[in-house]
Amino acid sequence: MRVAENEKTLIDYPHAEVHSTVLADWLEQLGPDRWWNVDADYLMNRLYTPAPASKLVAELRMLDRPLLVARPDKPVVVEGPILSPEGLEPFVQRVRRYSHPDVWSERLLYLRWADIPSDWLLVEDSATTEGEARDAAEEAEGE
Repeated sequence: MRVAENEKTLIDYPHAEVHSTVLADWLEQLGPDRWWNVDADYLMNRLYTPAPASKLVAELRMLDRPLLVARPDKPVVVEGPILSPEGLEPFVQRVRRYSHPDVWSERLLYLRWADIPSDWLLVEDSATTEGEARDAAEEAEGE
């Protein structure tokens, strides 16, 4: 995610370190069949997104490296590194659903790899999650 010279980046906000395996655990807890978009991260660009959490989890565990997380819309008091999936919750923003603009339910995390000066977003995709579940149910009925 490129930013203009005068725009703030993740490190301009209170931020915490979280390991990619903790982020993977958080995604797993939300559900391996929940779909997500990754916006502007070149380390995870091998994945076509949206992708199910199960694929993101595998990639995050393989990368096995520290991330930074911030919440620009409502800065979080940071008390050290995030060591559990529950520690990510204060950093989760809610954004509008693409398919229902009046519903603010999609989770969003503002992230950056600790050693790479480039911010990126992880955004929940409920519309794809619902569509995939509907397709799976229809397929199961047909068997």
